[in-house]
Amino acid sequence: MALPPPRVARVARLAMAALVVAVVAGGAYRARRNLALHKPVRMSSVLLGSPEGAVNGFVEWGSYAVHSRGGGPAWLLVDLEGTFPLGEVRVFGRGDGYHTDSPSPITVELSGDGLTFTRAAVCDRVVTQVSPCAAKLGGAPARYVRLTHPTHLVLSEVEVLGAR
Repeated sequence: MALPPPRVARVARLAMAALVVAVVAGGAYRARRNLALHKPVRMSSVLLGSPEGAVNGFVEWGSYAVHSRGGGPAWLLVDLEGTFPLGEVRVFGRGDGYHTDSPSPITVELSGDGLTFTRAAVCDRVVTQVSPCAAKLGGAPARYVRLTHPTHLVLSEVEVLGAR
């Protein structure tokens, strides 16, 4: 069997490289982006950590990013700085074994104006870093996402994914 001429082999390698780039780029294009990443965030109270740590794109492995004071009610509010159709909110809790400090249920609320909120989902089990709550939102439009709990919140990361 004869080897292909060098020019044919080179063209074949370039074509294969272009195909790989197209497949990878297509997958990245279809991936839902985290709309909460580095967006303005406020919290009802802060005992430890920083609310900005909950939207920095990193699950604060082993502990948490922000812990509210007890005595609630507690809330964390993310301003997406624009109205988007939302597909899912992922809530990551503690990862250091003190999971009862990451209380449930956590209610996910949505708003277009930051004043009137609608209950969209409930995380009704203890959330951890390994087992986050993934609340489906079905494309509901919102600018503001608020997480609430009757007493306190302990969060490692909050991701708000756009709808596909």
